[in-house]
Amino acid sequence: MFLSGDIIKNYELIKNDLVGKGIATSITKTSAPMTEGWSSGGANWPGKDPNDKTEFNYYDNDGNFVKTAGLQLLQGRDIDLKNYPTDSNAVILNEKAVKVMGFKNPIGQLINRGAWNTEWHVIGVVKDFILQSPYDTVRPMIIQGPKANWFNLIHVRMNDARATADNLAAMEKYSNSITRNILSNIFL
Repeated sequence: MFLSGDIIKNYELIKNDLVGKGIATSITKTSAPMTEGWSSGGANWPGKDPNDKTEFNYYDNDGNFVKTAGLQLLQGRDIDLKNYPTDSNAVILNEKAVKVMGFKNPIGQLINRGAWNTEWHVIGVVKDFILQSPYDTVRPMIIQGPKANWFNLIHVRMNDARATADNLAAMEKYSNSITRNILSNIFL
């Protein structure tokens, strides 16, 4: 669902209600669809070769991205502002990014997003996953916490303990009970 108008204003209410009612198990705001990369650029890290021009896919989220996307966490943890307020500046790397950066122990490492000159601390590593075409090679990825503050979409992980038809019916009923427009654009 694209973020706009009443959806932006009511995001926390929507998130808490959908999880509280058992319709969803996790919700996150992101910068791009989970099937597309809308942002890329360089990065700096300790020990980087000055001639390294590696381009990273950047992906912003407000927390619970690993859980919502169903990614496999290999080290560390997901971004969680509720329990770790410093996660605003946290990042999660994919395996390819860890390899490119040459980190033996990535958790706690500091990286900088090139021209933006913002320092981020690594809190997790996820297994490489297909972001765009399955025919392309996996690119190194940096999943940034909410300090990046570039959010365009909401992703909802439906409750697997309920039938999809029940979740969809509950979403429809829920959206109609708040306003007919707030959730009308949710991509399920």
